[in-house]
Amino acid sequence: LPLHDALPIFIVLFASGVRAVMVGAAASIFFCLPAVLPIRRKGKRIVRLLLFLLCFCILLFIYYIPLPSTAGELNSLLHGQAQDSFGSGRIYIWKEVCKLVKERPILGGGPDTLGERGLAFVKTAPDGTVIRRTIDCAHCEALNVLVNQGVPALLLLAAAVILTLLRVVKSCGVSCMPLVSAFLAYLSASLFGIGMPANTAYFWLIWAVLLCKTGKMHDDLVADAI
Repeated sequence: LPLHDALPIFIVLFASGVRAVMVGAAASIFFCLPAVLPIRRKGKRIVRLLLFLLCFCILLFIYYIPLPSTAGELNSLLHGQAQDSFGSGRIYIWKEVCKLVKERPILGGGPDTLGERGLAFVKTAPDGTVIRRTIDCAHCEALNVLVNQGVPALLLLAAAVILTLLRVVKSCGVSCMPLVSAFLAYLSASLFGIGMPANTAYFWLIWAVLLCKTGKMHDDLVADAI
C-alpha cells in the first residue's frame, strides 16, 4: 500500500485501544517503515536510528514518569517490580506455565493440553465473589508451543520464521513489505495474545505467500506440475 493509504489504517489500529493490536502495529512500523520510504540506503539507516532513539526515549519517559494503566505496569516492570495481576493476569499465567514447562521440556504436554493440566486463575471480584477460571492457553503463542509441544518445536518454529525473513531480505523488494508488515505485526502481537481461527489462519496464508515470493515454494509447485 502507498503510505498515504496505509496511514488511515494505522490510525484506526491505534485508536482501537486493543493493546495487542497496538503492539503489532508499532512493530510493523518500526521494522518496515524504513524499507518503504523513497530514500537512499543512508537515509534508511538514519530513519532506523531515529526509530531506535524514539523507542529508547519512550521507555526512558515511562521509566521516570509513572502513568496509569499499561504504561504504569510497564513502569513497574522496568523497575523490576512485576505483579501477578499485570497484563490482565498474564504475568501470573506465564509464571505458572513456565513451571509446567519444566515437567515435560522435550515433548510438552501434547497439542492443546494445557487446559487439562490443572492450571487455574483465581481472583476476587469487587463484590467479594471468588472467580476461578481454568487456563487453557498461555496467552503467548511462543510459550503455548513450548508448554504443549516442547523446546524442539519452539526452536524449529523460531528457525522457520528467521529463515523466512532472511530469504525475504535477500530476494524480495518493497513489493513484499505489506506482507512482511502483516507477518511481523502478527508475530509481535502473538507474544501477548491467543491464536484464534479469526486471525491465525491469515497469518499462515501470509507466510505461505511470502515463501512463494521468495521462490522456494514456487519452484516446488512448478516441479510438481511438470
